[in-house]
Amino acid sequence: MEIAYQIIFYKDALKDIDYWKRSGNKQALIKIDKIIEALEQNPHSPTPGEPEMLKYTSGYSRRINKKDRITYDINEATKEVIIFRMRGHYGDK
Repeated sequence: MEIAYQIIFYKDALKDIDYWKRSGNKQALIKIDKIIEALEQNPHSPTPGEPEMLKYTSGYSRRINKKDRITYDINEATKEVIIFRMRGHYGDK
């Protein structure tokens, strides 16, 4: 399967990957893998993770679970998906 977009992870996203691996939450890890695979193929696809535009900044989010989201932006010029975070949500306090 050909990869159409390159995935770029910000430092916070790399820390979040480590958090999920240490958490032992296999269900969340499977969902994260599915979302990343979908973003590599077509970041505009409607599944998985119910994509939505971020309210307070540019970019998008996809649901990992009820509380956590993957937040990212798409650079069409370079065919890159930049993942900012993989935990929490902008509404968290």
